[in-house]
Amino acid sequence: MSSISPQDALQQAINLQKAGKFADAETICREILARQPNNIGALNLLGTLLRQSRQFDGAIAALRKSIELDPNQAEVHADLGVCLIQSHDPAAAVEACRHAIAINPNLAAAHNNLGGCLRFLGHFEEAAAACRRALEIRPDYASALTNLGAALAELGRNAEAVQLHLRSIELEPNLRESHWNLAMACLRLGDLKRGFQEYEWRFNGPDGVVVTNYARPRWDGGDLTGKTILLHGEQGMGDVLQFIRYVPLVAAKHGKIIVVCHPELCSLLGKMQFVSRAIPFEAPPPPFDVYCPTMSLPFVFGTTQVTIPAYTPYLHPPADLVKSWDRRLSPRTAAMRVGLVWAGRSEYKDDPVRSIRLEHLAPLAAINGIEFHSLQKGPAAREALNPPPAMRLIDHSDQLTDFAQTAALIANLDLVISVDTAPAHLAGAMNKPVWLLLPMPADWRWMLQRSDNPWYPMMTLFRQRWPGHWTDVVGRVARALATGQRRAPTV
Repeated sequence: MSSISPQDALQQAINLQKAGKFADAETICREILARQPNNIGALNLLGTLLRQSRQFDGAIAALRKSIELDPNQAEVHADLGVCLIQSHDPAAAVEACRHAIAINPNLAAAHNNLGGCLRFLGHFEEAAAACRRALEIRPDYASALTNLGAALAELGRNAEAVQLHLRSIELEPNLRESHWNLAMACLRLGDLKRGFQEYEWRFNGPDGVVVTNYARPRWDGGDLTGKTILLHGEQGMGDVLQFIRYVPLVAAKHGKIIVVCHPELCSLLGKMQFVSRAIPFEAPPPPFDVYCPTMSLPFVFGTTQVTIPAYTPYLHPPADLVKSWDRRLSPRTAAMRVGLVWAGRSEYKDDPVRSIRLEHLAPLAAINGIEFHSLQKGPAAREALNPPPAMRLIDHSDQLTDFAQTAALIANLDLVISVDTAPAHLAGAMNKPVWLLLPMPADWRWMLQRSDNPWYPMMTLFRQRWPGHWTDVVGRVARALATGQRRAPTV
C-alpha cells in the first residue's frame, strides 16, 4: 500500500467490498489505519466489514471511534445501531438510531433501523411507526417494508405482513430478511407449503442458520435405494423432536438413515424405528451419500396442514427405563401425576418471553389429588428445591441425564404442563396429554388463535391474551386441572 495514497487505497478497499472480497478489503483498511489511525473513511468501512463478518465488538469499536472524531455522521450512528442490536444491546441501539435521526431527520435508514431495534424490544406499535416514517421518506425501501411487516405480524396482522413481504421481495428479490419474515407469517397463517419453501432462506446471509457444510449433496427427496442419508438435527432440541417425525417418510425411500443430533437426544433417537444410528454433533459421521437438515424435511415432502405426518406416538422410551421409573414412583399416592416445565434454555433469544418462574404456577398447588413432578433442567431446576407453598413437587433433575430418561419418566405421568420448550415436544411426540403455555405472540409452529395443534393431537394450547400476562393463563390451567381433565376444552 505504501506506493499509493490512503485515499486511493480506501477506494480500492471499497471496490473489493463491492466484489465480495471482504477479507482483502479489511486488510487494506487496517493498513490505512496503521498509517492514519484517525482516517474516518477507513474506520467506517472497517466497521461495515466487521459487521458483515459478525465481528460486532470490533465493528462497534471502529464506528464509535469514527463518531468521536466526527459526531455529526448520521449514517454512522445508524450503522452503529445495527451493530448494537445484533450484539444484543437494544437500548444502546435505540439511542444510536435516535442520534442519527436528530442529526438527519430524513435519513430513512435511521428510522428503519430504529424500527428494528424497537421490534427487538417488543415495542411493536412504535416499531411500525418508525418503519412507516422510513417509507414516507423512501417508498421503495425494501428493508423497511419487510421490517414493517414483521412488526405488524407481531401485532397479529399476519395477512397484511405477507403483502408487505411480497412487495419487498419484488423490489429486492435476494433480501434474506424478507423471505424469512414471509416464511414466519405464512407458517403462522397455516400456509405451510409456501412457508416452508420460504423457510429455506434461513441458510442465506451472514446471520443465517448454520448447518455443517457437508461435502455430500443435499437430498432432494429422490429414491434412496442403496444409499445412506444423514439427517442433521437443526437448531434447538425441540425442533429436532418435532421434525424427526419424518423418519418413516424418509425410510419409505428405501435408504439407510443416520441421525446427527444433540448428545442428549442420541439415546432416544437411536432407538427409533428405521434409524440405523444416532450420533452427537461433535462425532465424525460414518460414510453417507446425501444429507438433509431435519427442518427442511417439511419442504422436501411438500407438507400442508392436511399432509402433516401427525401420527403419534413416534417416539418411545426404552421399556426397561419405563419400568425403572415406575418402580421409583410407586406406589401411586395421588389421583394424577403431572409433570412441570417452567423455563427453557436462557441462551435462546426469546427465552425471557416464553419462560416463567415456578412461583407463577403457585395456583396449581391449591388443587387436591395432584402429585407434581419436575421435568425442569438447567439453572431454573433449582427453583424446585423451594416450591410454592402446599405444592407437592418431586424434583428429578439429577436423574434426567438425557431425553431417554425424561421420556421414560413422562411415560409414567398422566399429563405434562410446560412452557414452549423441548419436553413439551417430547410429550407430544409420545402421544402424552400436554398443556402448553404460550406467550403472545407465540412461535410460528403454534399458528394463531387455535387451542389445538395439527402437529400434536394430544396437545392443548393455553395462550396469553395480553403480552406478558401469565396470571390469566395459569388461572385457566388451574381451572381445567381442577376438573380432572387430562385434555382441556377450548381455552
